[in-house]
Amino acid sequence: MKGLAGFAGGSIKLRIQGVFRERFLNLCNARGIELWNVSMRKDALEGWLLRSSFFQLRPIVRKTKVKVVVLKKSGLPFLLPKLRRRSFFVLGALLTIGFWVLSSFFLWEIKVNGNVSVTEDQFFRFLEAQNISLGEPFRRIDLTGLEKEIRRSFPQIIWTSAKQNGTELIIDVKENDLESGPVEGEPQAQNVMPPAGEGEGWNLVSSQDGSIVAMITRSGTPKVKIGDEVKKGQLLVEGCVPVFGEDGTVKGRLFVKADADIMIEHKIVREEDIERYYREDAYTGRKKREYYCRIGEHLLRLRPGRSFLSESVVETSWVPGWCKKLDLPLGFGRLEHSEYLTILKKYTDAEMEEQISEKIMQFLTSLEEKGVQIIEKNVKIEDKGNFVHLMEDYVVQEKAHLYERYQDE
Repeated sequence: MKGLAGFAGGSIKLRIQGVFRERFLNLCNARGIELWNVSMRKDALEGWLLRSSFFQLRPIVRKTKVKVVVLKKSGLPFLLPKLRRRSFFVLGALLTIGFWVLSSFFLWEIKVNGNVSVTEDQFFRFLEAQNISLGEPFRRIDLTGLEKEIRRSFPQIIWTSAKQNGTELIIDVKENDLESGPVEGEPQAQNVMPPAGEGEGWNLVSSQDGSIVAMITRSGTPKVKIGDEVKKGQLLVEGCVPVFGEDGTVKGRLFVKADADIMIEHKIVREEDIERYYREDAYTGRKKREYYCRIGEHLLRLRPGRSFLSESVVETSWVPGWCKKLDLPLGFGRLEHSEYLTILKKYTDAEMEEQISEKIMQFLTSLEEKGVQIIEKNVKIEDKGNFVHLMEDYVVQEKAHLYERYQDE
């Protein structure tokens, strides 16, 4: 059944038998008679069409000499005659829906979240004292006043929120941790912090190839000096310090986290191609709208016809208030289709210069955010016709920041 139009106007499932089945489909398409879910079943075709289009098939059937058999009828026009014969059933269903809608205006469940020292029994007795109980109309419940009264009656509660969700009253509270004490299962805060690096050492290693231009060591054993060439991953400061005795011999080792300010100078080479052409979407002004009804995960759509070849879709949806109160998976919406054409355009020389400058500034900004100091830079630009080749060569100084666990050799 094809969306909301198929349900409201009715749809019919057909079986088409005969030699000229394909011609039958071509003539239907030429006269604007739309069939959907068409499939081949042995020596016949089966498909759906709207009830309003069924009587337009007569001249086509005569011309193609095919046999058309109705297999199934679906939709509101075929459902209503059946409902007339079951008037008591319809009346009972309407009364049930009416009772259901009427019940949505009353309170049928209360939930309390976040309470620890205040039990639910205390909350329910408090609510009864406020004339709030199951079956109470929601229009008589002042949620803002209820929040204030909860904070006034229970000093250990520092924050509260009361809201309606369907036929439920949900009360969220937060208690003062100092008054309520530690929550069971959670560790208590410790005031004593163990010494940093106790029992293990951490080495400072190089994160790239380069040369040492500055070095200040605060803890650990330095393994390089200013002017040394280093490789990526090479040990710079060891996280182990020997402990000497009074006689000058090594009595033990102290494991620490290496701490040093070491600047490494190295080169960064970067290349990038920037295209001269780009694509831009130009809207034609043609628009189509369609409406839909969503029931759970199913979508009943009133289709506007064929979609645009290239389009953008803006969806607007809403849920009626009575559906929210009944917690029904029912909603409505609108889809707005806007046609656009993709056009290939070329950057002007000024725009290309701006693109190149922006690319360079983005890279320089990323280096500055990482604390990298730029000592020298060299930029070359080559025009390749359809694109520009950008080559960047930088000399930078970067602080060593890579650590690894110390291991005995």
